Amino acid sequence: YYCQNIIGKKGISLKNKIEKIKGYIENNFHEYRLNRDILRGIGLLDTHKYPEFPKAEDLTTLIPQIQAEAISAQDAVKNLEYNEQYQSVYQKLVPFEFEDENYRIIVPKKVEELDFEGLTLHHCVGTYKGVIAEGVEVVLFLRKKEEPDKPYYTIDIDTEGYIRQIHCKYNGNLQDDPDRDQLVDFLDKWADAKSGMVNKKSIQLVYGAVCHL
Repeated sequence: YYCQNIIGKKGISLKNKIEKIKGYIENNFHEYRLNRDILRGIGLLDTHKYPEFPKAEDLTTLIPQIQAEAISAQDAVKNLEYNEQYQSVYQKLVPFEFEDENYRIIVPKKVEELDFEGLTLHHCVGTYKGVIAEGVEVVLFLRKKEEPDKPYYTIDIDTEGYIRQIHCKYNGNLQDDPDRDQLVDFLDKWADAKSGMVNKKSIQLVYGAVCHL
């Protein structure tokens, strides 16, 4: 489409049209080769799907495909690294877990769970996988007991036990939840049970969304 558009333009010399088309094709080949090299380096290159020398007219279709695969592959490799880091951190966080007849506080076991949490609740916790894996940030999940795998609230707590954020979908707050009183009662019980680990005074109805979540 780009090439057809350049060819059809008036007021541009044939030489300039050729140079523009040449530059466009070279840039596309560079982008294609860059992402192809990423997949090859990771060991996930499908040489039948992504040949070394594709036809120029195929690049418009191939480039977005190979870009998406390269990004996905890089994320997968990064998650493996994060999970390896996170295992020792996870063991230290398990004592935060708690439940009553209605709710549960759970510790994510793998960093992929942070991606799912963020995508489901439409907040940015998944972008903090690196610092969470290192133990710099602590994130816990608050779930309904009958729906332990369904994201409900995400808790951001610092290493001193001070709760910095508790948010549900779209960074919603406890204040707007019809089950607010029941949730606060549960959080109070959790803080009492984990005295020395959780600062009870830091439980609030409203937290600012500073995009730790």
